[in-house]
Amino acid sequence: MPLLSSKKNERRLLALLLQSPTHMRALSMSPKLFVNPVRKRAGILIQKYVRRYKAVPSLDTLRTFAENINGSNVEDSDKILDVFAELDNLPTVAPSDATFEFEQAENYKIGRALFDVAADIKDKLEGGTNDFLHMRRDIISGLLAATTSGDTVTRGMIYDHAKARFEEYKDIAAGKVGDVIPFGMVPVDERLGGMRKTFVTLIYSKTGGGKTRTAINVAYNAAIAGYNVMYITLEMAFNLLASCFDSRIGWVDSNKIIFGKLDKGERKRYTNALRQQIKDKLNIYIVDVSMGAKSSLILEEIEMYKAARGIAPDLVIVDYANIMEPDGRYQGRSEKYDNLFKEYHEIAKFANVALLTATQESRDASKEDIEARKKNAEIEQGVHKIGMSNFMAPHCETVLRLKQDSADKLNNRLWMFVDKCRYGQQGSEIPLTALWGKSYVGDRVVNNETSLKIYKLKQPEAYKK
Repeated sequence: MPLLSSKKNERRLLALLLQSPTHMRALSMSPKLFVNPVRKRAGILIQKYVRRYKAVPSLDTLRTFAENINGSNVEDSDKILDVFAELDNLPTVAPSDATFEFEQAENYKIGRALFDVAADIKDKLEGGTNDFLHMRRDIISGLLAATTSGDTVTRGMIYDHAKARFEEYKDIAAGKVGDVIPFGMVPVDERLGGMRKTFVTLIYSKTGGGKTRTAINVAYNAAIAGYNVMYITLEMAFNLLASCFDSRIGWVDSNKIIFGKLDKGERKRYTNALRQQIKDKLNIYIVDVSMGAKSSLILEEIEMYKAARGIAPDLVIVDYANIMEPDGRYQGRSEKYDNLFKEYHEIAKFANVALLTATQESRDASKEDIEARKKNAEIEQGVHKIGMSNFMAPHCETVLRLKQDSADKLNNRLWMFVDKCRYGQQGSEIPLTALWGKSYVGDRVVNNETSLKIYKLKQPEAYKK
């Protein structure tokens, strides 16, 4: 008989759940990872603590938490004593081992479920059943249960939080910094309402279509409106990305910054932009990670951000999704993106952040567009044309497509198409101004150097807090 559980693995899981940043995995952890009843109770207890306090549990705080939950129940008190006897003698495990240990536990869990399904099939066939339709249903249900991870269910009566929802509405209506983060572009916010915490927003375009420049401007607009922004870059190095923000703030060409070609006036604007960032303590936190990083890194970086700054980010930008890997195993691109965007959505919910990411338009869509241009015809490329979109878009509340043809480039115009928006004006076509050299994408009309000199860099009054 194959190995279906491991005492060593279960103890190492508990050790990982009691340290940062791997305690965050308690959010999506299934109690079925544990076979031993004492260790299962310990895992459930840690999970409840992390979900409530979003913090690393120490044995002292966990013990107090358990006592408060238990009350005066003598039977449960004995079980709690067993739990802490187990937790007092856990091995030391490095956070870098977390992926391996959780994958091993998931493997054992699936093996147990498959064994149970196989045993059920054997019993029913030996019992002479002829009800194969229901048998098939039970087998499928068992197999699905074997691959389901986590139990992230929120329960409660809607009237319990009615007052809190109205207070939240008043804050939003008054323009206070809250759970709805503006894009900082008036026509976009008028149609979409902004990015709400726990929501995922996807921007897509062809290569060089403005994804990063748009994300930079959204980040800058949110920061000067008073929100805390984390920008995770997998493509551009830290200083290159930071130079794009310098370009946007100082209104100088980013290439001239990178290659040291600023003239006297541009250098003055550049240094003033740097001084302004220091003075204002601009809340943009850049995380430069390598291509192929796992999605769990986002949760780990959020935890590190909170530990270092004492506050949580409001907006997390991942630039970009094509070059990040999901934590879950996958076969093929479709399953990869389905897993990845599911995980993005869980991260946004658990960390209570708005998550904005970007992806490239599929190659098939680009080929179609080339053929259409040859025939002097225009074609619309909706959500169905995102690479593997059936596995991306369902997990996103908002999907935005960027498009710019040669005539648009001459007029510094970029089109934003709203392919999906759960609470906004789906199908909208929004014209924006795009100046790649100045790293600007926004709603101001700027067409020549004369108007650049009088251009106001600060946000319109609607976004000042």
